[in-house]
Amino acid sequence: MKDYLRKYISLSEDYTLKGSEEKQFLFSLKIPGNKFFLTEEQFDFLCMCNGQKTVNNLLNNYEKESRQNIYSFIENLINIDAVCFNSFSCEKILEKKSVKEPRLQAVHFEITNNCNMNCLHCYHGEKLNSKEDLPFAKIHDLIKEMKKLQVEIVAIGGGEPLCRKDVFDIMDLIEENEMRISAFFTNGSLITNTIVDRLKKYRSHFAVYVSLDTFDPNGMIFRGFNEETGKSVLDKVINGIKILVNAEIPVIINTVVNKYNINQLSKMYDFIRDLKVKSWRIGFPKRTGSFKKNMEKIEESWEEIAKACLSILQQHLEIGRPFHIQIEYLYREELFANFEELSDNSFVCDYELRREGCCIKPDGNVVSCAYCTDIPIGNICIDSLEKIWYSPSMQSVKNIRVCDVKECHDCPMKSICGTGCRINAYFLHKDFLNAKDDYACAAIKFFIEKVKPLLKKYDIISLI
Repeated sequence: MKDYLRKYISLSEDYTLKGSEEKQFLFSLKIPGNKFFLTEEQFDFLCMCNGQKTVNNLLNNYEKESRQNIYSFIENLINIDAVCFNSFSCEKILEKKSVKEPRLQAVHFEITNNCNMNCLHCYHGEKLNSKEDLPFAKIHDLIKEMKKLQVEIVAIGGGEPLCRKDVFDIMDLIEENEMRISAFFTNGSLITNTIVDRLKKYRSHFAVYVSLDTFDPNGMIFRGFNEETGKSVLDKVINGIKILVNAEIPVIINTVVNKYNINQLSKMYDFIRDLKVKSWRIGFPKRTGSFKKNMEKIEESWEEIAKACLSILQQHLEIGRPFHIQIEYLYREELFANFEELSDNSFVCDYELRREGCCIKPDGNVVSCAYCTDIPIGNICIDSLEKIWYSPSMQSVKNIRVCDVKECHDCPMKSICGTGCRINAYFLHKDFLNAKDDYACAAIKFFIEKVKPLLKKYDIISLI
């Protein structure tokens, strides 16, 4: 006889139920990627696992032939530590709620415009340090609504989130409302042992994304500092990264290629590898925010950036890929493992949960992605997040298909690039829906001619 039959069963603290009217899931609040589709019978069973009934009590609701399925289901739950058994009754409230599709699954929440840096490329532009941050009471209500909408993950960004004194109160509230913190974005200069000790206490296993564009104090001009002040701040950033790594918190370095670092990328590679971070993400500046007025100072040609990134990729492959690396437009290893060309009916935003997510700005503006600062779709101080998410304006963006982008109709490469990034098309041509993303056009040509042969040489890719 199974030893748990007389015990009271409840869902563990590390799992919750999420879902829409059409799909229900068992969702891990601790481990990224642990999300299990449930049948209607399994979902109904878990809704009864509130700690107030024994397994035997619950089995009385099922016919004899169905009980074996329940036994198997419970064993699977035990294997992933999704249920708890107690000798006495307890109460765990499980609300059997669902929302309509498409469900909002991911939120990038920029909790403050305040920052202790003044980066020349910052997409916040004039809003940086504008003191328009939402008060905690409004954020409290917003997080409660996110729970109601069945949001799964929340990424924390800014500005610099550590400039906000109640940052940990906000993060606590997210976890208390059964959502997983998926990422924490910082410039790294305020990271201390005390901060890291606090980050490690969270149930969510999230990575910390640190912005690092140079290892030379002269390059800190890109972050708004002169050589003298830049050295002090750079030392703090590097020390912060080391503290995070030593605490075994996954660190992902974000680097924006610009005139000040393009000739340093090879040395930066060695420097970042020695820091023992989890990943290095290399991106290009976007023509928005502060970057628009600083373009002449910092913008390097796309061709030169592509050549420099190719050199980095070659260096990375030659020494056996000692850590993870991602290069915007040109190299994302995860895509190569199960690559499928896109059809005309594929969604343009169907990438890294972007079709299922949105960004909430510090002043309450809701945008389709973080770079769409100048194209707000609504504001939570005026309308509910639910109304904004399901609005025709938001869903028209999320439902753009490859075939909808008119200037890409005749391009044979659209099945690979997916028409590129719509916000880049907007920055370049002021046309979000129809225009080409010129960077993507150049990138796909460069990829075919230069990157693909390199990847085939190292047996990474055999497609296209």
